[in-house]
Amino acid sequence: RYVTKLGKCQVNLGNIQEKKRFLSDIFTTIVDLKYRWFLFVFMMCYIVTWVVFGTIYLFDAWVRGDVWHQGDPEWSMIDAMMVGCMFVKISRPKKRAQTLIFSKHCVISRRDEKLCLMFRVGDLRESHMVDAKIRAKLIKSRQTPEGEFIPLEQSDICHVIDCHSPFWDLSAESLHREQFEIIIILEGIVEATGMTCQARSSYTEDEILWGYRFEPCMSLEKGAFRVDYSRFDMTFEVQTPVASAKELHELRELEQGALHAQPLLGPPPAALCSAGHRAQPRGL
Repeated sequence: RYVTKLGKCQVNLGNIQEKKRFLSDIFTTIVDLKYRWFLFVFMMCYIVTWVVFGTIYLFDAWVRGDVWHQGDPEWSMIDAMMVGCMFVKISRPKKRAQTLIFSKHCVISRRDEKLCLMFRVGDLRESHMVDAKIRAKLIKSRQTPEGEFIPLEQSDICHVIDCHSPFWDLSAESLHREQFEIIIILEGIVEATGMTCQARSSYTEDEILWGYRFEPCMSLEKGAFRVDYSRFDMTFEVQTPVASAKELHELRELEQGALHAQPLLGPPPAALCSAGHRAQPRGL
C-alpha cells in the first residue's frame, strides 16, 4: 500500500548525499522534527543563547559601569523587531526549494508508443508539497515567415511530443543544431508552514539525452517504498527512433493507409492461380 488509511505515504528516503541542503532550510528542518527532538533543540537554544548573552551583557555592563544604574526604563522594541525579522528571514519559502532537486539531464525515449521528453523532480523531505504543479516553458528565438525576429519567445511544452509540442519537428540529428532552453517551474504549498514555495531549474539542448531512460530509484522494502537518491540521475540507453515525432506519425499514417488499401486491390496473384486451378473441370 502506497498510502495508508490514515493518509500517510509509506515512502522512505535513503542515500541522500547532499544533506547540507537541510541546513539551508533550518526552519522547516526544525518544524519537521519529532516532538522530543524539537523540545530538546528548543530548550538548548534558549539555555545556550541566554547563558552566552547574559555573560557578555554582564561583562559589558560591568566594564561600562551600568551595573550601578537602577530604575532606568527598559526598551524592548529593538528585540521585537529583530526577532520578527529573523523569523521572517529563516522561514522564507525559497529556503524550502533547497530540498527540491531536479535531474541533471532530460531524456527523450518512447513511452506507450510515443516519443516523450522526461525529467525527474525529487523531494528530499518526508513532509509533502501540497497542491504541487509543474510547468515547463521553452525559451527559443525564432523568425516568422514575414521576417520578424522574436528573441527568447516563450511557449508551453508537455512531456508527450505530439502535434501540440514545440518539439514536434525535432529529431536526434537536429537536436544538436538547435539552441534553446527549457525552464521548469514547480509550485506548491509547504505542508509544514502553509506558505507557497516555488523551485526552478532549466535544461539546454546539451543536457537532453536522446534515446535514454531513467534508472528506477524506487523499490518496495518491508511494506514501504524506499527511494534511493543515489540512482536519481542515472540513465541507460534504450532503442529509440532517431526520426522526429512528426516523421514517425507520417510513416505510421502511410502504413495504416497501405493496410486499408490492400483489400481494394483484390487477391494476390498466387490466390488467383490457386482459385483458377480449383475451378477447372476434372476431365481437363
